[in-house]
Amino acid sequence: MNRRAIEQLARSQALRQALRGNARLRSDERAKLMLAAQVSVDAIATGAADIGHWKSIFDCTNLIEELCSRGLAHDWKDWHGGLQDAIEAALNRARGGVKALRASELAALREMLDLWGDLLDRVTMRELSAAQDAVLAKTKRVMSQRPAGVRIIEAV
Repeated sequence: MNRRAIEQLARSQALRQALRGNARLRSDERAKLMLAAQVSVDAIATGAADIGHWKSIFDCTNLIEELCSRGLAHDWKDWHGGLQDAIEAALNRARGGVKALRASELAALREMLDLWGDLLDRVTMRELSAAQDAVLAKTKRVMSQRPAGVRIIEAV
């Protein structure tokens, strides 16, 4: 290959990568993200959840919060607070040995799945990647500083 052909190839690959960032998630990417959340909700609903399932729910919840705060959903703050309350109540009971969810807690988790699926249908690769980076940075900051007024929910 000559130099000109290599430069054209590099430009076309860079263009494809840039365009991919503006593209919506592929169906297999959406399915993979949804499956992780669905499996976790199912495990929690049946009382068979481990820390990995709860971590998946925390990740999903944090990404939903970040994407919504970026304008991808409206009127989500009250709902998100209710979801956090449901998760915290379920975990508090689990620490005491009761792994069963209340109907309202299961409904909150299923509603989370619906919103997650809706967001994944609309979000671009760039938006999701930026949200993941922001959640990681925020989580590191919160866990190291433990600022007042921030609720930290830990899995059992």
